[in-house]
Amino acid sequence: MSLRFNGDGTFRVLQMADIQDGPHVREDTIRLIDAAIRKAHPDLIVFTGDQIRGYDPAYIDTFLRRRGERPGTRVLAVTEFEARLQGIKRHPLTKTLLNTRPTDDHWMIDGIGTDSPKLVKRGNGTINKLESWAQSINQITATTLLDATRQKVRDTFAAFLGPALEARIPFAATYGNHDFQCGILADEQDGIYREFSGCMNPVAGSSPLALEPGTFALPIESSDGSGRIAMSVMMVNSGDYADADDSDAADGTQSVAA
Repeated sequence: MSLRFNGDGTFRVLQMADIQDGPHVREDTIRLIDAAIRKAHPDLIVFTGDQIRGYDPAYIDTFLRRRGERPGTRVLAVTEFEARLQGIKRHPLTKTLLNTRPTDDHWMIDGIGTDSPKLVKRGNGTINKLESWAQSINQITATTLLDATRQKVRDTFAAFLGPALEARIPFAATYGNHDFQCGILADEQDGIYREFSGCMNPVAGSSPLALEPGTFALPIESSDGSGRIAMSVMMVNSGDYADADDSDAADGTQSVAA
């Protein structure tokens, strides 16, 4: 799909920023997006970050304060508070894994897939499904918990993209400092966006204009049909926070040379 100036020399871009919602996007937000599209008649819609409220209690099991952390281990107080208000509980295995810190490989998880998993000594399990503590936390995070989060992200996108899809307006998206905190990083979110018709996000590295997820240029052709690039819309992923293992970021700050 190519973007092109209109015959009258115009090309209208509608910017949406900070939708910042969970899997159940508020109806008034969707109505606002729909009304803006109807009013602006855009040729392109750009979503410029924080579409996902990564600290929403819906993502409590996979929340990341920083990239590189173990998901769900450093949840914000506001997330815990909202989870209690909304009656959202952690996955039972997550609670077992977070509340125990076995010191050697003699410990295993008994009861994966049940509502009451527990830590047991190796060989003392009563059912067949036994995993080491390390295997368990990696397995359950990479599969059950993140799969659930992926679907929640997909549901969020489907909701706020609905008006654009209905109007058949192409769109592009970049990322803010909260999108990744749900546990699904920008590269994977990019792939989910591309599942929707009209997404202009290129695959990172697929061309010199596609630098990384959220950072790319969209060329706009002239209206004469010659294919000449008259302008480009540049999307920039400005990043989020220092990595979890950054030694300067232990207190949430990072030193910068003057």
